[in-house]
Amino acid sequence: MGVGIVNDSTEEIKLTVGGVTISVASGNANENFFDNFTEFTLSATGDYRCYILGALGVAITLTDTEAQPDITPPIVNAEPSAGTFSAAQEVTLMANETATIFYTTDGSDPTTASAVYSEPIHVTATTTLMYFGKDTAGNSSAVQSSTYTLNLPALSMNGATDWLLIPTIPIIVTDLEMRINVENNGGYYYDTRENATSSYMFRDAASGKDQRGPNEDVYVDGVMKANSIHAVNNGVERTLKVHFWTGLTSPGNMHIFCRSTVDARTFMKGKIYDIKLYNGANVVAHYDMSTGTVKDQSGNDNHATLNGGTFG
Repeated sequence: MGVGIVNDSTEEIKLTVGGVTISVASGNANENFFDNFTEFTLSATGDYRCYILGALGVAITLTDTEAQPDITPPIVNAEPSAGTFSAAQEVTLMANETATIFYTTDGSDPTTASAVYSEPIHVTATTTLMYFGKDTAGNSSAVQSSTYTLNLPALSMNGATDWLLIPTIPIIVTDLEMRINVENNGGYYYDTRENATSSYMFRDAASGKDQRGPNEDVYVDGVMKANSIHAVNNGVERTLKVHFWTGLTSPGNMHIFCRSTVDARTFMKGKIYDIKLYNGANVVAHYDMSTGTVKDQSGNDNHATLNGGTFG
C-alpha cells in the first residue's frame, strides 16, 4: 500500500508515513510507496492532492482526522491570594499547564520582556503583583493583579522631635537602604554631614522636591531617581537605597529622619520599617524595627540610639 502527494500550493508540505517524514516543495510531487502503514500525517496549508494506492482486490478504509489546534490560554493562580498580612509573604505563581509566567512587582502591566517566574516572590512591603502566562502553543492569559498589603510593625516618628542616631561604623559604608513611609512635605531622610560633607537627603518644604548631595545615587524601589524631584511618594511604603560613590569612611553620627545640625534640626514624619548599611554586598549594620528595638541585628554590635519614636 502506498501514498503519494502532489503539492499545488505555494508552501512546502510535510508528509509523515510510518514514522518517516518527507518534504514536498511547491509544484512538486512525491510518489514513494510505503509498505504496511496504518496512518499518515499531512501538515499542509493551501491546495494539494493526496492519493492512496492499495494492492489489487484489497479494500482500503480511510478515516480523516483533523488535528484541533490549542487555542485555550493557561490559567494562572497566585498563592497566597491577595490580602492584608502582618508578616512578609512568599508568593507562588502556578499555571494549570506547561507555561511561562511573566510578572512585575511595581504595578505595571507585564510583557514577554518582563521578569520570568522561577521561584517564590519574596514580598516584604505592600506590593501589587501583575502577572500572566503563555503556554507552549503561544496562548497568553489575561493579565491578573494581586495586591499584598503588609501591616508590619514599624517605628513611628512624629516629625517634630523624634530622630535616630547611627553610631560610628569602623568600616567604609557604600550603601544605605531604608524601608520607610513618609508623611510630610519637609524634612531629612538622613544626614551624615558631621562626617561626610556631601552625604544627605531631604525634602524641601517649599517645593516638595527631594534634594541630595552630589556624590550619591538614589534608588526608590530599585529605580534610579534624578535629583530635585518628588522621588518618594507620601503615605506609601517604599524602599529607599542610596549608593555613596566613594563610600563613607568611618561614618558616625548618621542622623535618620533628622538634620544633623543641632541648632537647625529638620525632622521627617513617617514610619521606619528597616535600615541596612552595606560595605559592598556585606551588611555591616541592620536595624529591624519589627523587633521593637534599634539594636544591630547584623551581629556587628553597631547599635543605634533612638530619641523619641514609638514602636507598633
